[in-house]
Amino acid sequence: MREIKFRAWDSRLKVMITNFKDAEDCYLDEQGQLVRYNTYILMQYTGLKDKNGKEIYEGDIVFSGEEKKCQMCGIYKCRNRYPVVWNEEYHSWYLGEQGEGGAPYCNKPLEIIGNIYENPDLLTTDKQQENE
Repeated sequence: MREIKFRAWDSRLKVMITNFKDAEDCYLDEQGQLVRYNTYILMQYTGLKDKNGKEIYEGDIVFSGEEKKCQMCGIYKCRNRYPVVWNEEYHSWYLGEQGEGGAPYCNKPLEIIGNIYENPDLLTTDKQQENE
């Protein structure tokens, strides 16, 4: 049986809520205010784990490949970084955006290196990094 789980990005507080159960869930913020789902961006668990056993969620940025990050600067120097998205056309999880070098989910070892909300810079290509 497939486990249905969610996490949520709170766009108001800019924090990831990892113990989020469903769209009816809510919690108290630091000021004691009730925060409801309308400030959340929901991300579903894919049902898969990365090579380190970490659960992969929609919106995660995964690294696909054998290369490691640069020891000197800590930046991944390849283009094997993809956001995990749901592809409506194929009704499946997808690595990257369709038509932009993305690929259907594969059985390569994947490693979560961040997510699109907290680490959008991880999706910057090497060429973009060199020009900055």
